[in-house]
Amino acid sequence: MATAAQNRLLYGRGAVSGSAGRDLRHVVARACAYGTGPLLRRFAFTPLEAVATDTYRTNVAISPNGKHIAFITAGSEGKLWVQDLDQQQPRAIDGTEGAIGPFWSPGSDFIGFAAGGELKKVSVHGGLAIRVCELPGPLFPGGTWSPDGELIVFSSGPPRVLYEVPSRGGTPNLLISPEESEGSPGGPTGEIVHPHFLPSEAGARVLVFTFWFQSEQTMMVQNLETGQRELLGSGTVPVSLLSG
Repeated sequence: MATAAQNRLLYGRGAVSGSAGRDLRHVVARACAYGTGPLLRRFAFTPLEAVATDTYRTNVAISPNGKHIAFITAGSEGKLWVQDLDQQQPRAIDGTEGAIGPFWSPGSDFIGFAAGGELKKVSVHGGLAIRVCELPGPLFPGGTWSPDGELIVFSSGPPRVLYEVPSRGGTPNLLISPEESEGSPGGPTGEIVHPHFLPSEAGARVLVFTFWFQSEQTMMVQNLETGQRELLGSGTVPVSLLSG
């Protein structure tokens, strides 16, 4: 698949890590602004509250334009924060208590997240959080915004499968389930988590996601227009890098 070959993927257990038994309080991010060449910035900051760490989802996300870092603070009253890379201190986004799994719109103007059994979005500048849809289940192992900004794909369950919903709001529809791979001998099985759209190429919608079965994670890439699929190998939490 051409798109998979032309974009490079960074993947691993999560976006940030900390010492066992300790709250993560220091974040180091390397942000590459999309479409502006090989600009690389190294930036460190210390959040005012501990950052949430989670085995099943990422709670830190760098905006596509490389200018902001969204993160979730730990605890039952944790909320969404944004660190603008041209500012010294991060700022809390009010009305986002209980948020998990932040992800960015392609224009870096909105942040999607889950809270209170709903998928929501909020402006990067703050303001009222907008309900996108009710989650089909209590679990939310990741969401992603389509490159054209029209759709959001997210994982929810149990069982954890992929759904799509208009970013303006609506009813989520089942997109990809494990049953689709049962007819492929030797193909991956398990619940589906950590969706991530690759950058648009000629209008195509190409999605990377992970099959999670017990302790085994297998990444797949699928063209949603043609249904063509390609096995990428072991790994999880994929993120694409335009510059490599």
